[in-house]
Amino acid sequence: MPRVRTPFKFKTSDRIAVTGQPGTGKTVFMNYLAHQIPQERLWIVDPLGQYNDFPDANRIIPNDLDPEKEFDEIAREIMTLTDITLFVEEAHRYIPEFGKIGSNSMALINRGRNYGHGIVASTPRIQHINKNFFDLAQNVVFFRPGLKTRGRYLSELVAPDAKLAIEKLPDHEFIYYGLRDDTWNKAKLNFGGGKPPETTAAPAPTEPEIESVG
Repeated sequence: MPRVRTPFKFKTSDRIAVTGQPGTGKTVFMNYLAHQIPQERLWIVDPLGQYNDFPDANRIIPNDLDPEKEFDEIAREIMTLTDITLFVEEAHRYIPEFGKIGSNSMALINRGRNYGHGIVASTPRIQHINKNFFDLAQNVVFFRPGLKTRGRYLSELVAPDAKLAIEKLPDHEFIYYGLRDDTWNKAKLNFGGGKPPETTAAPAPTEPEIESVG
């Protein structure tokens, strides 16, 4: 497991949004978090095949013919269980801001925490995921956003000093923002002096570390 110089604390039943441009480090970060979850509790919606180092039993490769319906079926299965942490890549496909969200998906978002279920959702543009999820999220992890996320949308979401810091983030640095109290911390992924992998698959969990910045 990776060493963590500044512990990234979260509960397995939390709702966490992870956002940023492709190539900035968000999937490496998601992979790191997923390795903190016991495998018997971990489900991963992996449409791009970025979690190949996890057992097939933990990964769901959607066909995306009807993303919202497919996610609703996943949510239905999870709601028959307890204590599942669901990682969702490309979350805007499955719980979109403008789209049809199924009743099981809404139950998982709104009431899943009562059964110990957590959701960690990754998307390039946070404004495209369903606001029911976002309103219940405890934290957002910001990697450098695209131009369409900056400006007014980011201004309405975070404190002014955090907005400026988010917009200037270099690759592999991120801001962990607490939505409940508007507190934030800056940190980075540390690859031990080497370059991060250039493949689309996330690296093995022994490579990245997380350390504080500033």
